[in-house]
Amino acid sequence: MMKYTIVILLFLPLFLFSQTRIEGIVLDSLSKEPVSFATVFINGTTNGTVTDSTGFFVLEDVLIPCKVIASHLSFSTSVQVLETEDSKKLVFQLKLNDIELPQATVVDNGLRQSNVGFFKRFFLGADDWGKKAKLENDDALIFTKKYTKRELIINNDIKKGIQECLEKGIKVMAWKEDGVRDQNIVVLENILSWNRDSTQIVVEEESLNVTSSEPLIIDLPLLGYKLQVADLDFLAEHIEIDVRCLFSAFYFYEPYVSTAEKIEKKHSKNRKTAYFNSPHHFFRALYSNQLAQNGYQIIDRETGKSIEMDVYLKPEINNIRPVIGLQSKNLKVIYHSKYNGDPVDITRRKAALIQESKIIFLQERCNIRSDGSIPLPTIIFGGMMGEKRVGSMLPNNYEAENN
Repeated sequence: MMKYTIVILLFLPLFLFSQTRIEGIVLDSLSKEPVSFATVFINGTTNGTVTDSTGFFVLEDVLIPCKVIASHLSFSTSVQVLETEDSKKLVFQLKLNDIELPQATVVDNGLRQSNVGFFKRFFLGADDWGKKAKLENDDALIFTKKYTKRELIINNDIKKGIQECLEKGIKVMAWKEDGVRDQNIVVLENILSWNRDSTQIVVEEESLNVTSSEPLIIDLPLLGYKLQVADLDFLAEHIEIDVRCLFSAFYFYEPYVSTAEKIEKKHSKNRKTAYFNSPHHFFRALYSNQLAQNGYQIIDRETGKSIEMDVYLKPEINNIRPVIGLQSKNLKVIYHSKYNGDPVDITRRKAALIQESKIIFLQERCNIRSDGSIPLPTIIFGGMMGEKRVGSMLPNNYEAENN
């Protein structure tokens, strides 16, 4: 039985039409005094700066349309959307943080560390990229848990097994529909009611919401970036035997400052490795209708046949290409690569390696942008691409270097 952790990532920087210079000022919304040392950046990119003592900032080479973010430790994050070149002078008015701790505040240190570990795993990732990433201010995380009741319908064989576990004081495991126990499936805890003569069991499921009292600072040593994550909203829900994560935030990448050529080459190589077979790379290839040339093949699981995307990929309008008609399809993505992970043009040659992911189109119409982002979380991944999280995520303006 294949188990997927479904991740929905709201990474929404807009792509470019024109390039210009913008400037502006950041003020305290109450006192109207300038806010110095505020970070102002283009969401999802390496383009950013810090305000001076007068609150003034300048951003060069801004690609419009875009989202401009102003962030400061003592203030709430502010966002302005630029859609035309008319708005070249911006005024941000930041509100002082007024953090109210939730009523169910986690005070047990062991429980908090468990929540921090869970958050790191599902936000940064459980692979090497995520494990090597370092969250430098995890004390800024705020955890809130919510519990909901749900009834499960079970058959007699499963009922018998659950009853035996309960009588022996053993945690109840989830079963497949055929009643065969699967050790790889997570436990069902917090059983609220059980009726020996019934085929229903009531369990208590929890969801975890994570926000932060200040922008998170994440060191990405393998990729050579210091990442600021502002306005975080993370939600993890246990849905049957899966964990579904939804998180949104604003991202600013600051490249390492290094004069060592060896280190720069290592970061460049690692960035390419993280980029290929990622949603970022896949969406760019899909937008240009060059999936096969970039090593990708979409297969209908029911028929076993390849999907011809020409049928579903519609013409570009205002930097957006719609994909229409794949909502009900059970699809998988096969990535064909060389041994070093670089894509293989499967219209010309066979691949040395293949990797499989699951792709789900949540709506009849799903839009993609040429920079590899999606305006709304209407396409999600499981499998290999679904396991890639913020620890392996690259700036929206990243371009892979040629060999």
